[in-house]
Amino acid sequence: MPEIRSRGRVVVAKADRLTRRLPQAVGLMFSKPRNLLFEFPKPQRVRLHMFFVFFAIDVVFLDFQKRVVKLKKNLRPFRIHFCPHPSRYVLELKKGTIESADIRVGDTLSFPSA
Repeated sequence: MPEIRSRGRVVVAKADRLTRRLPQAVGLMFSKPRNLLFEFPKPQRVRLHMFFVFFAIDVVFLDFQKRVVKLKKNLRPFRIHFCPHPSRYVLELKKGTIESADIRVGDTLSFPSA
């Protein structure tokens, strides 16, 4: 459960790391709000679905250098979101985290790799 930092500040105290396909496919379905870090073997275009996720989240897409390439605030239940930028990491965060942590496109986040 890595700690995630940006500009020397803690953005997320802990996030559950998902590296396998089945846990990634399930994600937050039928669960309570929590922070997830998806780690893919190589950068890819990511399509997220919010089916059976009953709360809104913030999403941060990161490239292979852990640099923010796209932000999606307040992704609501039963929606689909597509990121056209290849992403190696995706953070699903509690709603409001992007704003409260002042995360911006171009920021580099730091956390230990798996």
